[in-house]
Amino acid sequence: TSDRKQMYYTDSTKREIYLFDYNAETGDITNQRVFVQTAEDEGVPDGMTVDAEGYVWSARIGVNLRQKL
Repeated sequence: TSDRKQMYYTDSTKREIYLFDYNAETGDITNQRVFVQTAEDEGVPDGMTVDAEGYVWSARIGVNLRQKL
């Protein structure tokens, strides 16, 4: 995230995007939780970015979809 207090990770094989707490000073990554779990008809989550307003955008394999989360 832009405040460097959290980070995202996409696990394409599980169709999940995780959110973690992140300590930029120590590099510690903690508190893993599911941020998004995608249905089969929503494609496979792959690439991702966070825009200037803090919205997460997820690109999907198998469908023509970029989703604002």
